[in-house]
Amino acid sequence: MPVTTREKLLEKGMTLLLHHGYHDTGIQQILTETGIPKGSFYHHFESKEAFGLAVIDYYSARVFTKLDHCLAKKEKPPIECLHGFFQQCLDDYDQVRYRGGCLFGNLGQELADESAAFRERIEAHFEHFTQRIASVLEAALDRGELSPWLDPLEMAGVLVSSWQGALIRMKLQQNREPVDAFCRFYFDALRAA
Repeated sequence: MPVTTREKLLEKGMTLLLHHGYHDTGIQQILTETGIPKGSFYHHFESKEAFGLAVIDYYSARVFTKLDHCLAKKEKPPIECLHGFFQQCLDDYDQVRYRGGCLFGNLGQELADESAAFRERIEAHFEHFTQRIASVLEAALDRGELSPWLDPLEMAGVLVSSWQGALIRMKLQQNREPVDAFCRFYFDALRAA
């Protein structure tokens, strides 16, 4: 299936926003790098803010497609499938030499204090991610793979917050050790629980 103009814009926007942030990414830069005329941009997006919010949704769809793919491996225990998702993310970060990080985290830090629209959209995606992880932990709990004293939703929230912190440290150190440590700690702790 051919890539649409809208998808080209979103893909390029995702890359630029990951590496330069919202304020340092201009519409003209996106147009120049995609070769798409300004009129086509405004046909799909009424403003830079609308474009940025659409990029967040586009990025989110990619994250959840990857998560769904990992969780679809029904022959594996739920915790192992979830660990596989985080390992796959780490493999992706290896390929880009630990640059970029997570668009939710990056834009959340950059824009949370100045834009309610971005803050609410990003938080909604974090909440959805947390709920999805909680459902995996609930499945593990139902299978007797987790201690019954663990609260899946609370544990999922801690996991998502810690993952974001590990990604920030990964970017600062430009190596995978903070994310490896995150995976070792959380998944060893969950398996032992």
